[in-house]
Amino acid sequence: MDKVLIRQLRVDTVIGVYEWEKCIQQCLLLDLDMAWDIQAAAATDDYASALCYETVSNRLIQL
Repeated sequence: MDKVLIRQLRVDTVIGVYEWEKCIQQCLLLDLDMAWDIQAAAATDDYASALCYETVSNRLIQL
C-alpha cells in the first residue's frame, strides 16, 4: 500500500459551539495521509486508476 499525502489543505469555514463562533469564518489547515494501491495506475498509466488528490481536496472543501 502506498501513501498519498495532502499537506496544509486550506479550508475557510464556520466552526464552533458558541453563537459568536458561528458568525465568523476560520481557517483550517488539514494534513491527510491516505493509503492507496497505485499498482494498477502505475502498470497501465491509466488516470482512471489513479487517486485524484484534486478531487479529494475539492470534496473535503465542499464538506
